[in-house]
Amino acid sequence: MLRHHTWNVMGNRLQMKKFLNRLNPYQELVIVLVVAFGWAIYSSNIQFFRNFLNSNSSSEVNYYYNNFSYLQILIIEVIIIALMAVFLEIRNWRANDFSLKINFKAIGAGFLLLFLNYFLLSISLYLPFFSEVAEGTASTNLINSANTSIPLAILTAAIVNPFFEEIFLIGYLGKWFEKYSPIAFILTSILLRMSYHTYQGFFGIYSVFVGGLIFTIYFLKYRNLTPII
Repeated sequence: MLRHHTWNVMGNRLQMKKFLNRLNPYQELVIVLVVAFGWAIYSSNIQFFRNFLNSNSSSEVNYYYNNFSYLQILIIEVIIIALMAVFLEIRNWRANDFSLKINFKAIGAGFLLLFLNYFLLSISLYLPFFSEVAEGTASTNLINSANTSIPLAILTAAIVNPFFEEIFLIGYLGKWFEKYSPIAFILTSILLRMSYHTYQGFFGIYSVFVGGLIFTIYFLKYRNLTPII
């Protein structure tokens, strides 16, 4: 009886692998993006329209993170990473396809990218249009209170979340779009990034656009995901 059950499980797994291997690249792309970002796009835009309907455009909206929200994000993203790792391994993706090259030069480049992003956004605040839009943006408080766990906040916001976002938005999409126009990769990556940051308001969306543009251009030139993370 146990042997029969084992053979059934193995047979089902084999059938599942054959089914996943028969998917075309476009079906694979849709599955990865929906699983990775579908929940974030939905919740972000629901929040955006709630804020838009319940407040005027000049009012600031505050978003607070606490232990529960950090833990929720951490669990969801770790589960998605694990599921996509299995799925993409079946689809014959390998770790080096994501262009993760860790060295001191990459770490230095990461700080330069961070500075460039901050510099461009700072300049934007002095321009009339963007300074007005910035007044209505959401402010994000990474720590809600003294009771919030600092290690949990760092693990989620500074380690897992950046890895989660860039491994799919840059690493995966950068490889998937290799046979297509670089413009298609840039637009797809930036639009996706903007679509789940709508809750941050219009200037928040703009700031994500600037960062996304810097990251995609850098990746196209150097093919290294590490500095972006």
